[in-house]
Amino acid sequence: MIQRQTIVLLLLLFCFLTQGFLVGRKSGFNSVVSSLSDFQNSNGGFQLTKSDPPSLEATSYALFLSSLFGSRDKINQGAVIPFIESLKRSDSGYANTQEQTTSDLISTKYALLSYHHAGEVATPKSSALSSFIQQLYDSKSKFFVPKAGAKGDIKATALALQCLQLLNDDRTGASLKNEIKANLEKFKKDYSFDFKDGRSATSDNYYGIVVGKFVGIDFDANSDRWAQYFVSKQVLHGKNKGGFYADDKNTEVTLESTWHAVAALVELPGNHIDKIDLKSLNDYVSNIPHNLRDAAYAYLAIANTKAFEKLFNIETSYEVLSNRPGIVGDRVIQGTQLKPVITVKSLLGTAHAGLDISLTIYQGGSSESQKLQWNQETQQYVAPEFYLTEGKLGNLTFAYHIKHFVVDLGLEKSLSIEKTDVKTIGYAITVTSEATLAGKIIEADQVVGFGTNFQFSVELGTFSSTNLLSGDFDLIFSVLDSSGIPIYSETQDGRTNKAPFHFKYSLTPSNIPSGNLGFRFDVKNAKGVHTSHYISYKLDIKMIATDIVFENVATGRTPEYKIGDQVIVKLTPAAFPDLSTVRTFDPKTLSERSFYMDVSSPISRLHSIKGSPIDGTSSYRFVLPISSTFESIGTNIVTFRYQTSTEEDILLSPFDPNGAYDDSEELKFVVNAELNVVNFNHNIPKEKLVLYGTHLDLRFKIKDTVSNQFIWSGALSNVSLSLKYDNASRAIKSTLLKSAELVYEKAALKAVSYTHLTLPTIYSV
Repeated sequence: MIQRQTIVLLLLLFCFLTQGFLVGRKSGFNSVVSSLSDFQNSNGGFQLTKSDPPSLEATSYALFLSSLFGSRDKINQGAVIPFIESLKRSDSGYANTQEQTTSDLISTKYALLSYHHAGEVATPKSSALSSFIQQLYDSKSKFFVPKAGAKGDIKATALALQCLQLLNDDRTGASLKNEIKANLEKFKKDYSFDFKDGRSATSDNYYGIVVGKFVGIDFDANSDRWAQYFVSKQVLHGKNKGGFYADDKNTEVTLESTWHAVAALVELPGNHIDKIDLKSLNDYVSNIPHNLRDAAYAYLAIANTKAFEKLFNIETSYEVLSNRPGIVGDRVIQGTQLKPVITVKSLLGTAHAGLDISLTIYQGGSSESQKLQWNQETQQYVAPEFYLTEGKLGNLTFAYHIKHFVVDLGLEKSLSIEKTDVKTIGYAITVTSEATLAGKIIEADQVVGFGTNFQFSVELGTFSSTNLLSGDFDLIFSVLDSSGIPIYSETQDGRTNKAPFHFKYSLTPSNIPSGNLGFRFDVKNAKGVHTSHYISYKLDIKMIATDIVFENVATGRTPEYKIGDQVIVKLTPAAFPDLSTVRTFDPKTLSERSFYMDVSSPISRLHSIKGSPIDGTSSYRFVLPISSTFESIGTNIVTFRYQTSTEEDILLSPFDPNGAYDDSEELKFVVNAELNVVNFNHNIPKEKLVLYGTHLDLRFKIKDTVSNQFIWSGALSNVSLSLKYDNASRAIKSTLLKSAELVYEKAALKAVSYTHLTLPTIYSV
């Protein structure tokens, strides 16, 4: 018996704290590479999946991935060549599987790529194979055919020309190239190709670019327009965001079309890769099934982008010709002999042995280059010679040029990564510090107060000399507040110095902020600072915000606004060390200090606005435009903080010497709104009777009648829909609503008056 129940749609507006997104990759993207050997059959060939027969296609993909990540030792490479040979047919072409009796062009290309990856660049009987490919040219269609008896097409033509290039066969004469070129010109449509063959339009256009470059079509003059065709194919929204459409109607998205679109942008003259959304591309190709074909397509798509570098962990180190430390942080002690070493590991965690790495060292206006050599024992690339730093001072730059040739990406291309490591050649420096307050010794990094006396002894040296008292340098002693602003400086001239270096400083009450109190020692010559040392203590004093004013709001009233207004706040920050004297900061230093106004809901921070100094004063101005999002509505709590140069946050307590407010009072403002559901549309049948399983489409907007603006979901707010039966015994709630109500009860979310908006009643079965 069918019983009709009335249900009411309730719209829940709520705010929630976003703790972060769990960004993960599905197993296919990385796990295929880490388990390549699992795809290899006992006959030496590879399978696309474990249920597929071994094939040249799968073998080519597996060898590409092993080459890309330097993991050839993870597979049985010795068994690959016999497998490839077993698929050679009597016409010198290759079949894809053992079951396939006749050869075809694409399988032949898979074989050639596999030979290259296996180290067999000179393919057995390559002249016979070239003849096989040449015979696939169809003079009638003026294209190559994919196999004997088939119709010529652009894909087969691109594959044939690529195969001949792999065979180093330049017998494709000018007359044949001109014939193909003239034929290809017929399919040009503005700045794309239209072959009307029912296949992927994006892939066909890629093959058109490949063939066009082979036969001499000029893409240089209008390269940007040709590139725009492929750029426009990228999906900008939805579950396939980042991928590329395969068809001209933009309905189908595939990994193959995505690879071909990116490859076309690389083939075209100029730099077009940065015109696409690379982050979304990487996200799209990450979500792939666990099979060799899709894994290969994914990595072929990103190999020519900046994401390629992220596939490797690159670490630089230096071998020092002594057991004494010659490198301290980024400083190389003058006189050290060091040998650059670089380790490149793939995402598998294994060292990559198949790279070409060169190094250029820049110092003092000169440079020298070295080619790094692979060390099988340490699994690292090592420079052949030690670099000498005797008599040198200043910047020292190591520029590593990492190249990786992968045949699948083209014979004329190599993947490249640039890695730069910047160091400074300077002196060894040792600083002994002593801080005392009221006879008590205070260690470095501990809290000091006004009245503390500091003494420092400084020793300089080189790799061969441990006590350098004089030289062509100045030793500069600086005291820095927590904004990194110098509050004291003293210089000793090393050219005339003969005694050990000593410095003294007494901390007296002043207008400096809470946070680190730093002491920096710089050794400087005519070309600049080459040696630095830093010691810090902590200054813990109360900081306050005085003269707080909400612009255009009467004193003593809670500020009220509406959506679209601006909240403008002015204040004067100050140090309050003795809880008696307000010490404002020097107006000349305000631009070097960072103060923030934070606007929060009862459960999370919504906005952080950096203050702008007000010229000629010690005050700052904060401006917050009120956005048309749910989290703006209701009560907003305002706090202020100071941020040090090391990004430590220190709260500013509100302070009014006249007693209008103090640090126990919560500053806030209110954004008023009256929310209404408008433009409500749905697909509910007129008879209001729907069956379980029916897809209901409900569309509406939320409008605020106070500001007359539409309200949208924000980073921390959204709209939830609840279905509720009028029969109490069968009442239901959505999971999202239940959790939202729980958060509401515990956290007292704002916009209380607008929690539930009732939509029209509809009926269900």
